[in-house]
Amino acid sequence: MLTSSTQKKAKSKKIIQHIPYTGKDKLIDRLIAAIIPEHPVSQDIAFPDVYKPICDAMGVYDKDARDVLVQLFLKKYYPSLKKHDVTWYNSHKEKDPEYNFHTGYWVFELAAIAVAIGWDDTDFRDNMYYPNDLADWKRDQLKLATMER
Repeated sequence: MLTSSTQKKAKSKKIIQHIPYTGKDKLIDRLIAAIIPEHPVSQDIAFPDVYKPICDAMGVYDKDARDVLVQLFLKKYYPSLKKHDVTWYNSHKEKDPEYNFHTGYWVFELAAIAVAIGWDDTDFRDNMYYPNDLADWKRDQLKLATMER
């Protein structure tokens, strides 16, 4: 009989097969490695003009230097949505309820990386694109899980 940890890993590996850019993008692979530590992390960046600062920050241990890269990313984030013609760019302006699916412009991937790697997000947590409540919630969940063991 499989343990819940083994079942979770097997299920995660099955899901990962359907994630675009798996094995081709450092950010995606690093997020997967947070769940499955043995997952190899590519050094390629699928959208370098957008995500290079974050990918570079993943290898920086000096908080001040890392925060400069994160701030650069956050500054370029919203304009990059237009450049890449993503469907949710300016979705907050849509008046037709059939097409209004605006869920915000939060950079969930930044919060996920910050939590997975253990970054101190003090210097960028007040940025309007950073979902600090979500990052805090996940950190609390991880603490609870650790206490329950």
